[in-house]
Amino acid sequence: MNCINSGKSKLAEVFVLLLVAGLVGCSDEPAQGGDDDAGVGADADEQPGQDASPSDDVGSDECEFDAQLEISAFEVSSMGESYEDGDSFSIPRGETVQVWWQAPGAFSCVGAGLTGTDNWDDAIHPPFSSGPVTIETADLVEGESYVLELVCNNGDHLEASRQVTITITEGQPTDPCADVPSLEEASGGALVRTSDVLIDEDWDGFEYANIFGASFPGIIVQRRFRLLPYTYASMRFDTPADLNASHYGNWSFEVLAGTSSGIRLMSVSSCEGDFDAANLEDGCIRSLVGGDTFNWGGGEGTVARCALEPDTEYYLNIIYSYNEPGDAPEEIEWGRSSDERCGNLIIPGHNHGF
Repeated sequence: MNCINSGKSKLAEVFVLLLVAGLVGCSDEPAQGGDDDAGVGADADEQPGQDASPSDDVGSDECEFDAQLEISAFEVSSMGESYEDGDSFSIPRGETVQVWWQAPGAFSCVGAGLTGTDNWDDAIHPPFSSGPVTIETADLVEGESYVLELVCNNGDHLEASRQVTITITEGQPTDPCADVPSLEEASGGALVRTSDVLIDEDWDGFEYANIFGASFPGIIVQRRFRLLPYTYASMRFDTPADLNASHYGNWSFEVLAGTSSGIRLMSVSSCEGDFDAANLEDGCIRSLVGGDTFNWGGGEGTVARCALEPDTEYYLNIIYSYNEPGDAPEEIEWGRSSDERCGNLIIPGHNHGF
């Protein structure tokens, strides 16, 4: 048995296993001792009949043992459409993007190209996605184009990538009230928005113009306003497009016979049933007693006047309650007995500039 040949074969087998495992890299550098200036080289020392050194078995062909890497599947989808490597498409800001891939031979994959996303850019992913990765685009910039890229590697040896180009267009306007619960929601249904806000009149109290005879600010007319127990009013209106600092007015209250004139919690908000002072501008939520007035105006607001923006949707919210501005919405309660209806004469007045 040739012990030299046997040891050489074992060493070559070990080298191949290390190379496949990624622990030995490919190199084009000559082996140590192979320099021509090293005096008497390995060839000169070789004895007749002795095989070459073990490294000669793998020599310049050692890279042939590298594992193969490929991205065999890559699909990007959004809004019901699917796209492949090299495609370009446009989506409105706020739409989601889904990415799915398979990368045999890879150790890991990294997302790139979507700065501002928290689960793609620089995020490390496995080589086989168990399901589509969903990417939010709300924080991307309208009008900008982004190259969504997936880069997969197997250590220091091989790398593969796929990409698509996404242009972000103008998104749908977000709902400013999406995270603002109405009083009905905050109370768990204990307090309910009602359209029945006038005595002896079956008019839709969800709309301001139905109650006050015209679009905001309405006509100067007394309305016999009242609320049944455990209800609140929320009357929608739009401000004029030319509203400015020269426009101002108020809602005033007087005693209404046959009803209890209690303390009123009143707000003007862009959200229905919103009595949360944290969401409201100065002067836009107040507790009113007796003949107190609620003042509004275009331009900047003050503690005494609620500032309204032009061409904007608002709600006039009213409930009879002992709660104060600043109380959490879930703490607000009906302020009278369960069988007592509350009411006032309410008059939109002193409308200046219209």
